[in-house]
Amino acid sequence: MFRSVKKPSASTKLAGHSCKDIFHFWLATLVEKALVVLIPSAALLFPLFKFLPQLYD
Repeated sequence: MFRSVKKPSASTKLAGHSCKDIFHFWLATLVEKALVVLIPSAALLFPLFKFLPQLYD
Protein backbone atom coordinates (compact mmCIF):
# COMPACT_ATOMS: atom_id res chain seq x y z
CA MET A 1 0.00 0.00 0.00
CA PHE A 2 2.72 2.51 0.97
CA ARG A 3 5.87 2.84 -1.04
CA SER A 4 9.10 4.03 0.48
CA VAL A 5 10.61 7.01 -1.29
CA LYS A 6 14.36 7.35 -1.42
CA LYS A 7 15.72 10.75 -0.55
CA PRO A 8 18.16 12.00 -3.18
CA SER A 9 21.75 12.34 -2.03
CA ALA A 10 23.61 15.64 -2.20
CA SER A 11 25.51 14.61 -5.33
CA THR A 12 22.34 13.72 -7.23
CA LYS A 13 20.64 16.93 -6.14
CA LEU A 14 23.36 19.09 -7.69
CA ALA A 15 23.86 17.06 -10.87
CA GLY A 16 22.43 18.81 -13.91
CA HIS A 17 21.32 21.99 -12.16
CA SER A 18 22.39 25.50 -13.02
CA CYS A 19 23.55 28.12 -10.53
CA LYS A 20 20.04 29.54 -10.43
CA ASP A 21 18.67 26.25 -9.08
CA ILE A 22 21.23 26.11 -6.27
CA PHE A 23 21.69 29.73 -5.16
CA HIS A 24 19.27 32.59 -4.71
CA PHE A 25 18.53 34.31 -8.00
CA TRP A 26 20.46 37.51 -7.24
CA LEU A 27 23.55 35.57 -6.12
CA ALA A 28 23.42 33.28 -9.15
CA THR A 29 23.15 36.28 -11.46
CA LEU A 30 26.11 37.96 -9.76
CA VAL A 31 28.23 34.80 -10.00
CA GLU A 32 27.40 34.27 -13.66
CA LYS A 33 28.20 37.88 -14.57
CA ALA A 34 31.46 37.74 -12.61
CA LEU A 35 32.50 34.57 -14.42
CA VAL A 36 31.74 36.12 -17.79
CA VAL A 37 34.11 38.98 -16.94
CA LEU A 38 36.82 37.14 -14.98
CA ILE A 39 37.48 34.16 -17.26
CA PRO A 40 38.24 36.17 -20.43
CA SER A 41 40.20 38.71 -18.35
CA ALA A 42 42.35 35.95 -16.89
CA ALA A 43 42.87 34.49 -20.36
CA LEU A 44 44.18 37.86 -21.57
CA LEU A 45 46.23 38.79 -18.50
CA PHE A 46 48.02 35.47 -17.98
CA PRO A 47 50.23 35.75 -21.11
CA LEU A 48 50.83 39.41 -20.28
CA PHE A 49 52.21 38.53 -16.85
CA LYS A 50 54.51 35.97 -18.43
CA PHE A 51 55.79 38.57 -20.91
CA LEU A 52 56.35 41.47 -18.47
CA PRO A 53 59.44 40.03 -16.70
CA GLN A 54 61.20 39.78 -20.09
CA LEU A 55 60.80 43.55 -20.53
CA TYR A 56 62.70 44.27 -17.32
CA ASP A 57 65.67 42.02 -18.12
